[in-house]
Amino acid sequence: MLSTPKMIDFMEGVCKTCAEPAASGIHHVGYEVHVKHKAAAPIGTQIKVMVPKCLKLTAANLLFEFRVTAGDKVMVKGNTAER
Repeated sequence: MLSTPKMIDFMEGVCKTCAEPAASGIHHVGYEVHVKHKAAAPIGTQIKVMVPKCLKLTAANLLFEFRVTAGDKVMVKGNTAER
């Protein structure tokens, strides 16, 4: 199974990639994650980590909405904040 901590690691990586154009040259770290883990992902399941929108973008804070899917099934929904 794909664990919740590993899924959060994937989500943080995608959010960081999305933040890089807006936060060029600025170091940022995740400080808060809200996750609703709704379904399991057995070994071998292909997942997709998406960041459909940035909810807040300021010099001091970035807030992203994210979703993890396996095919049409939404497995995880939540948001993450970075400074």
